[in-house]
Amino acid sequence: MARIVCAGHLSLDIPYKAVDKSVFTRDTTFVDSAYVTTGGDALNCTANLTKLGLGKDLKYVSVIGDDAFGKMTLADLEASGINTSSVRCKKDVGSFATVVLISEDGERHFMCAGNANRNVTVDDVLSELSKDTELLHIGSFMSLDMLEGEYMARMFQTAQSMGIKTSFDVTYDSEGKWLKKIEPGLPYSDIMFASYDEAVSLSGYRTPEEIGAFFLSKGVKQFVLKNGEEGCYAASLCEKLFVPAYHCVPVVDTTGAGDAFVSGYLYGFLHGLSTEECCVLGCAQGAMCIRTMGAHIGTGTLLELKEFIRENGALTLDSEELLRKF
Repeated sequence: MARIVCAGHLSLDIPYKAVDKSVFTRDTTFVDSAYVTTGGDALNCTANLTKLGLGKDLKYVSVIGDDAFGKMTLADLEASGINTSSVRCKKDVGSFATVVLISEDGERHFMCAGNANRNVTVDDVLSELSKDTELLHIGSFMSLDMLEGEYMARMFQTAQSMGIKTSFDVTYDSEGKWLKKIEPGLPYSDIMFASYDEAVSLSGYRTPEEIGAFFLSKGVKQFVLKNGEEGCYAASLCEKLFVPAYHCVPVVDTTGAGDAFVSGYLYGFLHGLSTEECCVLGCAQGAMCIRTMGAHIGTGTLLELKEFIRENGALTLDSEELLRKF
């Protein structure tokens, strides 16, 4: 039993900083730093929610292969205090691994290998839902073959029939199918998250208002646009609002910032906060994430999140009033 079930993308990450295009003109390049960690949209969200104190209430569903990358991945998750009982090791599957090339200004580019994420199935996810589950969140649609299209509709419809709220995040679609991969599941989606570029590719529209209206017309109850340094835009049938980003921290590495936003938003959602309050928590988590290298290393505990808001304000809200609510 788990209050939250989070499923999807899992990767063994190897970040290198600082790297630029000249790396391809030399035989050997030395960088400032490199190490091994974990990442992936769903895992980043899970790791952040675990640090915020929800680890005992959360199950993480994903797939690894029976290989060295898989063993290293599992060891890192366990060291982070993440419940790995629902991470399945499947034969003839290659664990997902990513080399992250980070430029001096913190922007990142990924080189990926492995097919484990494309072997997470609907049955893997549904078997973890129970009468106590409040939220099902899927990270990295567009890279989860066995959860997309009609699979997504079946999974979310089943969850909603059990009284479980559904949310999901998307990633870049390397196959170029975009909307076809998620459209069947949109009428059963309570919250949808997308970055600006992803949302444009999915909807064909360019302004936040047009993008939000498009997904609401497809049946999504709440659409949340992650717009980087511009902040975020949230839209439902009842409200539309913008919340700016924090600009008070140095940008070291933007890897995982969007996933950190999702974790902050969902933390607020699970604690009954308003949409605007959820957006502020999301922006605070995103700002904390980009302070250090790694997809989920910069975020912290609930106490550290509160301290960040107390020191830097709550953007569109009164910080002390917000802090009293969670």
